[in-house]
Amino acid sequence: MKNSLIKIHFVIILLAFPFITESKSDSKKEKGLPPKVEVYQSVKGDLNQDGNEDEVIIKTECGDCFNWEAERPPNLIVELYLSLSVSKTLELAESSVGAVCYRCGGMKGKMIVGRPEVTKKGILNMIYFGGSRFVWDDIFKWRWNKEKKSFELIGRTLVNTDTLSENGKWDSSEAGTIVSMDVNYMSRKSIIKYIGTKNKVIKTECKLSEKYKTPRFSEFVFEKFEDGASNCIMQKSK
Repeated sequence: MKNSLIKIHFVIILLAFPFITESKSDSKKEKGLPPKVEVYQSVKGDLNQDGNEDEVIIKTECGDCFNWEAERPPNLIVELYLSLSVSKTLELAESSVGAVCYRCGGMKGKMIVGRPEVTKKGILNMIYFGGSRFVWDDIFKWRWNKEKKSFELIGRTLVNTDTLSENGKWDSSEAGTIVSMDVNYMSRKSIIKYIGTKNKVIKTECKLSEKYKTPRFSEFVFEKFEDGASNCIMQKSK
């Protein structure tokens, strides 16, 4: 009798294992991502405008072991997955090196700076924010290029806010400070609003250098990015 009980329990355990395995497998298929991808943050949308849902993920190389207090935290990267039109499975289209910035947001920013957002038109916005008294929001806009089969930087919007100002007015001592900046990398035009010497917001427009080349998404590093657009103020003041 004792041996028969052992056999019965053994059979039940064997039957349970395939059930658990199928459950995990189904969840992976529903998610559409390859196995062993540790997702820290994700957002979905139609990036290449083919009617299928794509996915943008922020991936950490160690999953749940991420330690906010670590001096050298695990590398965080952004991966862009496009859904194949026939099979609907997600395939990796592009992967970043430094599209996410760690602990560079200032007092007003979070420890990880670089939040993805997909618009209805398929534009990927990477949103960076931070600061202390002067709070900044910096949005980089990426679009899928079907011919080049890569994501290209098409625009940038930067907005600075003085948290100590009354009614949104800036102090005249902050002359030269950029209030907002809109850059169109397709037309190479930048529109900048900044504080003048008489405490008025001045709007100016200039073009980027013809030699300037926008970075690939895979090579983009937020902390090191420079497009020369802010030099527009100095050019106009000469």
